[in-house]
Amino acid sequence: LRNPGEGDCDGQNTIFAMLCRLAGVPTRLTFVFHGQNGHGPAEVFLPKIGWVLMDTMGERDFQEYLESTAD
Repeated sequence: LRNPGEGDCDGQNTIFAMLCRLAGVPTRLTFVFHGQNGHGPAEVFLPKIGWVLMDTMGERDFQEYLESTAD
């Protein structure tokens, strides 16, 4: 949290999930694979909608992450 742009998806999404839960929003962490690379976004439960993916890294950051972890 102190250094924007640093950290990984697990840490960022875990903090997001904790803050959501403290605010009373049902939240869960997920884990998905993109090829051989893993990613851990969070999901929040919204009434009348259901579970919604909330990725704190954003699509561009996730693509950069995938490229940085490529073999």
